Amino acid sequence: MRWLAVIALLVACKGREVPFKPPPKDDAAVTASDAAAAVDAATAMKSAPPTKVVVGDHASCAILSDGTLWCWGKNSDGQLGTGTTTDSPRPVKLQLRGVVDVVLGTAHACALLDDHSVTCWGRINYGHKENLLVPTAVPGVAKVKMIFAVGTASCATIDDGALVCWGDVDLQGHLRLPGATIEHRVPTPVEGLDHVKALTANGALHEDGTVSFWAADGVPMKTALAGVTEIASSGDEVCGLREDGSVACVGPSTVCAANAPPAPKKAPAPRKAPTPTKAPAKKWPTKKTAAKGKTKAKAKAPAPPPVAKLPIEVLKLPPAKHLAFDVGLCVVTRTGTLQCLEANDGCKVDSPWPGLTNVDTVKGYCARTRDAAVKCWAVDRKSRVVAAVPGMTSARDMSVSSSHACALLTDSEIVCWGSNKYGALGRGEIDGEQHREAHSVRF
Repeated sequence: MRWLAVIALLVACKGREVPFKPPPKDDAAVTASDAAAAVDAATAMKSAPPTKVVVGDHASCAILSDGTLWCWGKNSDGQLGTGTTTDSPRPVKLQLRGVVDVVLGTAHACALLDDHSVTCWGRINYGHKENLLVPTAVPGVAKVKMIFAVGTASCATIDDGALVCWGDVDLQGHLRLPGATIEHRVPTPVEGLDHVKALTANGALHEDGTVSFWAADGVPMKTALAGVTEIASSGDEVCGLREDGSVACVGPSTVCAANAPPAPKKAPAPRKAPTPTKAPAKKWPTKKTAAKGKTKAKAKAPAPPPVAKLPIEVLKLPPAKHLAFDVGLCVVTRTGTLQCLEANDGCKVDSPWPGLTNVDTVKGYCARTRDAAVKCWAVDRKSRVVAAVPGMTSARDMSVSSSHACALLTDSEIVCWGSNKYGALGRGEIDGEQHREAHSVRF
């Protein structure tokens, strides 16, 4: 009878079994991939319209209002984060949630999540050679305020003001200039840079409006530029738009000096033979002097960051509200024109670009006007023939790269134009054509 009681007890316990469920994730990291749970893109667009669109080299990404991220286009290095290296002519949803911002670098991308962590994918590699084919959390980086992508490196400003960079950086976290060896480093605190709110290939804008500059060695130097609201690189210089609308540049050579003929070299003066001097008698340190020297060494304050002893040149441009350096040494003036310095003489002001009035912003080779229209010119940036983008109406924001462009319209529709060689226009097909007309992205 005892064995019958045991069986009855087992049956009763089995009826109360509860299937195991993994605990919910507390962070906003990558969720597990599940093909069966794929969300219909059209439905997603209707329920959560896009809030931002960003483009890179033949690749595009859009953030939706529900915090999801969709990308399309070139994927040779895994820069779409889909787990493959297959190009996609239609948007693909990444396995992420809580996306606040996204930046696209050279064959990689990084996203800032709502828990202030960062995840990256593509050719960014945290100290390894292999590309990251899916979004992978940046190790050791938390409490992030802003993210940046500069070429083959990415950086993050932490809430305490520190700047951390990874990818193509050196042992001090400094950005490697074009042509330097790629090192694929892990996140590294940057020496000499803090409280950064904008980065270029050779300059940083700090929260207090000052600017730092670095040359080929990557070592940041404080400049005398102050009251700056926006920066841009031009060759080996970094330029800043100041609060009064003027544009000032600092670097190893000013704009005018770069176009001027080099000064003749002076013949070196003959060297005089040194006068022999008697070496002073060596004094051996006593206990008292040795202790004194040790005290001074301990009290010595750390050396301040180097200050760049470089000339500052104020460009001969009218008062500006934005920099437009993708076109040349150009600005969007406060009256709404695109004004540049002459291509062959940076000391002379060129005539305003024809066909552009009431300009709000210029990005790449396109201008958005105050009435939300978009006008563009040749991708090679040498042409001054400006034409409205067919099919474009009511653009509230746009993103432009050297390959293509996309705009977010006031009705939350995304349209793209330019090269469709890898499907970056999101039209559902890949071709080698240059499309001048804007066309809706096929979610």
